[in-house]
Amino acid sequence: HHHHHHHHHHQMVITTTAATEKRSQLSLWEVILQESRSISAWAALSAAVRIAVSDLVHWSQQEAGSRHIPPQYLPTISIVAKGILRCFCPSRVSHSPGFVYASGWVLVLIQSTFGAFPSLPIRLCETILGRLSIHEFLLIVPVHFACLFSTIVALKHTMPEELAATAFEAIPYSSKNPWWQDFLREAAVNALFVVGFLVLPELLRVNKFRSWIAFFLLYPLYNMPVDAEGMGSTLGPTIVYGLEFDLHDWYRIAGIMGGGIVAGIIMRTIFPDDRRD
Repeated sequence: HHHHHHHHHHQMVITTTAATEKRSQLSLWEVILQESRSISAWAALSAAVRIAVSDLVHWSQQEAGSRHIPPQYLPTISIVAKGILRCFCPSRVSHSPGFVYASGWVLVLIQSTFGAFPSLPIRLCETILGRLSIHEFLLIVPVHFACLFSTIVALKHTMPEELAATAFEAIPYSSKNPWWQDFLREAAVNALFVVGFLVLPELLRVNKFRSWIAFFLLYPLYNMPVDAEGMGSTLGPTIVYGLEFDLHDWYRIAGIMGGGIVAGIIMRTIFPDDRRD
């Protein structure tokens, strides 16, 4: 009988990573430390990614004046830059803040190095799945905001001014749409993103594909407009607030978190965690 049970459990594992990840056995203090390391590293890395991406965008627009490159080389370099841009960035990268702040590679890199995905909607989804206690989640929220702000402030004071201006420029969301429309769009994009991010790599792995292909499959979500001007979601509530220190976009923050809740409910229904512990 025992053997049969074991075999059954083996079949369960192919649902998602959810099945293989048991509840973390960390103390609250360790949870806070892990989270603050993850967020600080992510804030710094995102700043670098944002500078690189905006650099590529300028470059591919052939702004000859800003670079000290002999003019005869510029077209070649520009074509190469455009090529790289097209391969690795979503098509509307200047309107895809989510690609900078929630690209699959960055999230997975931070998680494998520091232990936590630097994304509140993902953490909220994990809470609903029972991988984090409500208590831990409530501790994590202020840590996310505090670490992001302190990292931004520290970097602003240490980086050259023009770089800091690029890295921490507020994302210009339009408020032309009625608020509930943007709220629903944010919720939908974020729910799809979180479910896709947690489920696709595992589905690919089970079917003998490379799991990083999943990150490319998420690209259309970075481009999906969540305001009247076609700007994509940041996929992180801390970014909306952290770059402008202003709560007029409260519904955007609520929508992003709402997406995490919806994602958690979807995953509990379709890809439930293996409840054997």
